[in-house]
Amino acid sequence: MLNYSTLLILYAKYFDPHHINVFFVTRHEKLIQNVSVSLFAFYPTPNGTVIKQIYQGYNLTHLSIPVSSLTWYAKYWLKAYNYTILIPNGTKVIKKHVLYNASLTIPSLIGFASYYIVNQTNGTITIYTQPFSVSVSPHNITRGIGKTVIREFVNPIVKRIKVKACSSSSSSNVVSPQQVTTTTTTTTVPTQTNSYVAYYGGYLFITYDLATYWIYPSNSSQFGPIPEVLAYITDPNTNDYKGTIGFAEEITSSSGISISFGISLLAGALHFSIIGTSITLSSGDYKNSTYADFGGPYPNFAEIYALGQIAIANYTEYVTSCSDVGCGYPINEGNVTMFFFTTLQIAKNGSVSVPALHTTNELPPDIPSYFTGKLTEEATSTAENWATYTGVSYTQTSQGYFAGAIPLGPLIKYASVWLGVTIPNWVTLVVSPYVAVSLFTSAKGAFAADITVIPSSSNVYYIYVEETSVPYNIGGNNYNLPMFYFYVNYT
Repeated sequence: MLNYSTLLILYAKYFDPHHINVFFVTRHEKLIQNVSVSLFAFYPTPNGTVIKQIYQGYNLTHLSIPVSSLTWYAKYWLKAYNYTILIPNGTKVIKKHVLYNASLTIPSLIGFASYYIVNQTNGTITIYTQPFSVSVSPHNITRGIGKTVIREFVNPIVKRIKVKACSSSSSSNVVSPQQVTTTTTTTTVPTQTNSYVAYYGGYLFITYDLATYWIYPSNSSQFGPIPEVLAYITDPNTNDYKGTIGFAEEITSSSGISISFGISLLAGALHFSIIGTSITLSSGDYKNSTYADFGGPYPNFAEIYALGQIAIANYTEYVTSCSDVGCGYPINEGNVTMFFFTTLQIAKNGSVSVPALHTTNELPPDIPSYFTGKLTEEATSTAENWATYTGVSYTQTSQGYFAGAIPLGPLIKYASVWLGVTIPNWVTLVVSPYVAVSLFTSAKGAFAADITVIPSSSNVYYIYVEETSVPYNIGGNNYNLPMFYFYVNYT
């Protein structure tokens, strides 16, 4: 027999097709019916990428947004990515039509869903918050086509706050609901406050406000290099060896690429989670690959990179207690930082899209800082027995298969040193060598990187592969994210 929750979801799916409906359930698939939702959109404009809040709701059975209210949002995406983009190629500028058609690239709305449980016996309220995303096709929006999805509280942020019971008729700290405001900052990251919430026995408003955000490489620049594969050989005498790195992206009709986004908490122990998808690329049969040389006539460094834009956004959580006579003042309960792609340059084959690939031998600044994760020795190469190592992403998670992680620390260094970009102080506080964004694909898609080292001397070369040194939580399980970063030492 169908229960009430199932009927509600089915009704929204089949009888409300012109809305984006999002239902939230616990890990035991119980529908949550007192949800607060803060929802945000990112989109391209002639003045740069904009991130702004587009919805705030309280005590909801589910999130429901008319597709017609997002027409303005879809138009920004369609206008920005249905034209020719100029691609720098050395000293030349080449016009290509292979990049960024909005039908090939689907952005997401991202947000926070929260609910709470009042514990009268010990005077606390437990708040559960789940960051989430919903992919929205700009073309579907213009056609009035909605969708219904379910988002699970898999690994929520859990906070227990003390409460001070107050009479609902008390007016000492109560203001009318129309007067409830929040405070944000655009210069520094607020720290978590340890104050209590005055509880009036009614209900809580839980909001996440966008405090500030920063764009890599800058908001005036659409694309910056995103290292996919790189090799650094510590031997400076390039006459002693030569080699190549390669990278292949293979997509099938039943697979696609998801560009994930993650969060980190600024309070307590390090906590990193991969939450959802910020950009989704279309599926189909397509293979894209390239390689880069190092050693011999080339430097001791080679890199294969994509071009894109990444946002680092900081949100402040506020909790407000309300009753039928009004609301208390919003209490700052700390911060969450998100890391996500806002733009990605793509190559296409018909209706299929993958990240466009480029190569360079320019040594980035402070190259040792690129290797701050876990280095695992995978191969040894000598003149008599030279080695090739191929790494394939195969670790399965709740979101699919790893396609590689991209640490943000080196990108911040690149923007600061090479591009001369001024990095806000708060960014340096939240971005560490451990923070990374990741790419995922399905079981039938594949990303593979390889390295070959051919010594021409008596030196022995040791090939190391890197992965993140701090586990990320993905779907309730912890993983060390793999990276196609090769470190080659020698004796």
